[in-house]
Amino acid sequence: VYKRQAQGLWAGRPRGNFRFKARLEGSHSLVHNELGAVRGQVGYTRDNAPESLYAMDKAEGALLRACATLAQADPGLPERLRWPYIPYADYAALVAEAVARINDRTEHALEGWEEQGFVTGSFRLGPREPWRDLADLDALPEGMRGAILAQLRADRAFMPVILGEGLALRGTVSDRLEIKVKDPAIDYAATVAAIVRGPDGVERLLARGQAVLVWVNPLEPLVAYLAEPTKDGPRYLGTAPVMAPAHQDDAAAIAESLKIRAKVQALERAAILPAAQAAAERKRADDAWNREQLAAAREAAKAPGMRPGRGQALEGLAAPAPEGPAQDLDALAPGAPAPAPALTLKDFL
Repeated sequence: VYKRQAQGLWAGRPRGNFRFKARLEGSHSLVHNELGAVRGQVGYTRDNAPESLYAMDKAEGALLRACATLAQADPGLPERLRWPYIPYADYAALVAEAVARINDRTEHALEGWEEQGFVTGSFRLGPREPWRDLADLDALPEGMRGAILAQLRADRAFMPVILGEGLALRGTVSDRLEIKVKDPAIDYAATVAAIVRGPDGVERLLARGQAVLVWVNPLEPLVAYLAEPTKDGPRYLGTAPVMAPAHQDDAAAIAESLKIRAKVQALERAAILPAAQAAAERKRADDAWNREQLAAAREAAKAPGMRPGRGQALEGLAAPAPEGPAQDLDALAPGAPAPAPALTLKDFL
């Protein structure tokens, strides 16, 4: 009902406007995804927030109390400390950087752009050849143009071509990095590990939630051929091992399935470990820096005429330690405050 027509009627329950809600959610979900690696994510709600948020909150509170205690002796202490949560100004810069990165993307398909003439195709004849517009093909002789188009359209993944897209089983990578497919027509079910050996021979993990097409040759039942569905047809990804169902007495088959699962876990750990180690090293460096700054500020607070902040006592002031309980600053060597090293936006990831 239009607003003018609804005057004097009972009002409905306030709620989000369904005409715009999906667009609003979709517009900022891109930014959320781009900023997914920034530390301090709170999750959908506080109940399902990352478990590291608990310790980050405690460390942030300890630093805030220390700054309040030492405010008179060292008013510039908050600017020198490295906080668990990034400052708002740095967060705003990260958002601007993420939005710019989204606007500069080229590997996306937008509905209606091709019809409007905003999308042009390009090709190259080899990995070292320059990219050319498809329109350049019109200027070539008919025979050369046909040969180039045949080469561009050739599918080097022959197994999916032989079996055909109609025989493909559709599946999705689960949280356990598995793809479960079924074919009711022949009473067939299989569990495929989400580890693909591509045409280059390199093994890679598929992303959770990724949709794939799966072919299993009955003459080779322990190998699955995977492709990614696209608007231009299946894009071949490679082969993946099939974890054959095994009876509890079949030790060899069980060991083979466990070996495949172990390989998947090893690849996932190899992808995660560098980021986790870098974050741990950065945290240790930040904690050491903060302890030095707090120790120096406390020594300055012990000078004649200096008093701790209201409701605070220097004896109870402790700096958050990298591991275990907080340490008393009396046990730390005092040092003169030094300027913090320059940080880049990557330091906040």
